[in-house]
Amino acid sequence: MQTDIPPAAPNTRSFFSWTVFRIILGLGCPVLAVLGAIPILGRSRDAILGMPVLFAWLVLWMPVTSLLLWLCWHRHDRHRDDAYDLGGDVP
Repeated sequence: MQTDIPPAAPNTRSFFSWTVFRIILGLGCPVLAVLGAIPILGRSRDAILGMPVLFAWLVLWMPVTSLLLWLCWHRHDRHRDDAYDLGGDVP
């Protein structure tokens, strides 16, 4: 006779801390890097590969942002089922 044991409730503290970490890594770092660079690098007259330093910094952060978002997905969300995100039946 087998009884169905309900799954244990997720550890909400751990879930919250990982969620905050993902938000900071995936969104916070790129936003701070871009918005923080505008007042600092905007005054510079130097150029990198013919572009002003600010533009070169922004171009650099485009792939870095994609890499950070991929890292967040790869480390934390790639194993989640789409039905879970859409509110469907989750076994």
